[in-house]
Amino acid sequence: MNLEKMGNFLESKNCDLIELCTPDKAIWLRIKVSALKSAYRICTDSGHLEVGGSLIGSYSQNKATCTIHKFLPPTPDSKKGKYNFELGIVGLREIFEKFWKKKQFYVGDWHFHPRSAATPSLQDLSQLKIISESSNLKCASPVMIIIGEETNSFTISATVHLKDNGPQTFELY
Repeated sequence: MNLEKMGNFLESKNCDLIELCTPDKAIWLRIKVSALKSAYRICTDSGHLEVGGSLIGSYSQNKATCTIHKFLPPTPDSKKGKYNFELGIVGLREIFEKFWKKKQFYVGDWHFHPRSAATPSLQDLSQLKIISESSNLKCASPVMIIIGEETNSFTISATVHLKDNGPQTFELY
């Protein structure tokens, strides 16, 4: 599996955070390397099925920086497939409440594209818009991280849906 290259990439990181920003440096995204390593393990355990979960993070006081602390595994009612993944909801309320007490919140979702690039699909972008408009989730600028595995490489992208500017996609690797 070419996810081995991702494992090697993550092991070579001599830092705790990977940082990305928009070209105008107005929005920053920070991802804890330890969190990305846990997503890597979930992907390798899935074989060649799409898998994913929710993202837990925190925002800076001015809301310009989002730090991803945790990639949650799929819930028991999630549906994995060769070409699709549907995130379930069983147990999420309790998990979110636990993190809420630590001042960490639901900030979006992540998933794995086996045999495909980390490019967000139209469905992915539509889902981000739905999340941003949901009064239940209270996540005005959701993040979607996609891990892609192609023949000889892997890619990681992060997309932030900004309230006024729509989706902004960053490629991590």
